[in-house]
Amino acid sequence: CEHSPVFLGDSSRIEAADYRFNWRDGRLLKSGKDLTDSETTGEYVGIAMIRAEHIHRVNERLSVLIHQGQYDMWWEDALYSFMNDDTLPLFVEDISGLFWAELDFVEDYYRVQEHVAARRNP
Repeated sequence: CEHSPVFLGDSSRIEAADYRFNWRDGRLLKSGKDLTDSETTGEYVGIAMIRAEHIHRVNERLSVLIHQGQYDMWWEDALYSFMNDDTLPLFVEDISGLFWAELDFVEDYYRVQEHVAARRNP
């Protein structure tokens, strides 16, 4: 993908989406758990890529957030703070149809194991 920063999103997950994204033409417009189904384009899968030439901008923003005492944020919040800032647009790559999993519970791990085993032994 030539874009940066870019998040991976799954447009097939709307109703069951945990952390929701709204994007258009690959550009992230809104994010959050409070987006409605009609506002949701897909679910954030928890993976993002930032090219080396953009790391300094993200680190600068992270430093500002820390200096402001905003310690209860996720690392992605430093990126989300650029959402309405055209100096560093945020992008989404739709991976609908590809296998991905969030590993929060042992059942998630077992589901991944089953998927890998099925791919090895079709």
